[in-house]
Amino acid sequence: EFEEEDREEIKRFIEQYILSFTPDRLKECIIQMALSDNYADTEGLEMFSLLLSIFKDITKLSDRSEFVTSLLEEISRVMDAQRATIFLINPDSNELEAVAAIGADKKQLRFDYRKGIPGSVFTSGVALNIDAIRDETRFSPEIDRITGFKYTLL
Repeated sequence: EFEEEDREEIKRFIEQYILSFTPDRLKECIIQMALSDNYADTEGLEMFSLLLSIFKDITKLSDRSEFVTSLLEEISRVMDAQRATIFLINPDSNELEAVAAIGADKKQLRFDYRKGIPGSVFTSGVALNIDAIRDETRFSPEIDRITGFKYTLL
């Protein structure tokens, strides 16, 4: 464990060290890291896969919207979700507005910040992955009517 004031120096050292690796050596290190105890179970391997995918996207995608869409696709794959959306609050209208969406048209996703699952996440600050078929207390059927979304069992 490192002292907080040493972190930046250590980070710089690690970055320089990694940059000196050949592509083959770097690939071998990543494979060894994936096989380590931290990622030994299925859930850990999925998380490692997500982190690698995000890193790949950050290094390859220059367009912010491409990156966000790719990130949402990967997260919805890992979470086994039918939809994924990133909302921001519009302080002028007190509405949540979708800035990126998978499985819905983001232009249709604009509503009062207290409604639905996004409203619950926004007001509580706690991320949710809801099985809407079984947990009907937090989702808004109004939004499903607007988007035409129908739940399907995966």
